Amino acid sequence: MIHLKYFITVFSLLVLLSAVGTHHAQAAPQTATLKVSPASSTVTVNSEFSVNLLVDTGGQSASYVTVDVNYSNNLEYVRFDASGSVFSTALFDPTPSGNHFKLERTRTDAGYNGSNGQILKVTFKAIAAGTGTVTINKAASEVLAYEDSSNILQTVANGSYTLQSAPATGSTATPATATATPATTTTPSVIKSTIEVKDSCAMPDGKETTVLLATIKDSKGAVLKGDMYKPVVSVTPSGAKSTVKAVGDSWEVSSTNIEAEKVSVSITTKGVRLGTKDVTFKADCALPTPVPAATTVASPTVLPTLTPTPVVSATPRVLIQENSFTPRKLAGVIAGVVNVDRYIAC
Repeated sequence: MIHLKYFITVFSLLVLLSAVGTHHAQAAPQTATLKVSPASSTVTVNSEFSVNLLVDTGGQSASYVTVDVNYSNNLEYVRFDASGSVFSTALFDPTPSGNHFKLERTRTDAGYNGSNGQILKVTFKAIAAGTGTVTINKAASEVLAYEDSSNILQTVANGSYTLQSAPATGSTATPATATATPATTTTPSVIKSTIEVKDSCAMPDGKETTVLLATIKDSKGAVLKGDMYKPVVSVTPSGAKSTVKAVGDSWEVSSTNIEAEKVSVSITTKGVRLGTKDVTFKADCALPTPVPAATTVASPTVLPTLTPTPVVSATPRVLIQENSFTPRKLAGVIAGVVNVDRYIAC
């Protein structure tokens, strides 16, 4: 009887431990929802409107989200705004391609627990009448629990929008209520860009410099210029000083004071990451050879040649009075000495 009681006690403990271990090994339940808000609205063609990508964690704390988004052909991606995101750190920002983009964001604290946490605000433009859709691909999206990093995404909720043409001029029809803000100016969306290294120079003082040229284009290949498209530069490792200036159809990005043999330069404009360029610095640049200042030798002063003026001897003036010529007076004239007073009446 004692052995039987002992066996039952040990067996009960094993069952209890097994249940406890199984409980701890279980992943967090899937309770989260990713949704597009508003779920519907009416928008006028050629107008912009914004939607929010939200998360409802279902009572759990989430530390990471990745959202895979598709949008219809009659919508054009314009920009995104992460200023109100409950996931403060961006791991991958939206880069639209073929009516699709993906984003990844996280946070470093105990995670977010709530029902309407904004992940990102995205602005689209209605480009044709019909039904516009913004859908979340559940299979390629995740909401990770803070507790064990398991995926707790359960469902998604998408958005569907009525895109209607603007009423004709003079029409008496009452305009439909829409959440869209009419665009006063059409802002082309950034679709692609080219980034090339213009120069990368390892300086003798160990503080390198690099110059990149970035050209920004829209979906039709037209170059986008102006301050509204001025790129924002990020250099890794940090510490570099960067300046951006327009050069023709491109932007010249100069980064100096770099204390590394290789850097990655990321360029972003209007919330769209244009790309990242890895730069390896070439051999030390030769410092320019100073050009000696030209020595000016003063030209000798040329003094004018003075030609002596010949002295012209004055010819004695001889006064001869008519009927007063005598041999004596003639002798006086020949000798060159004439006393005028002696010419007075002889």
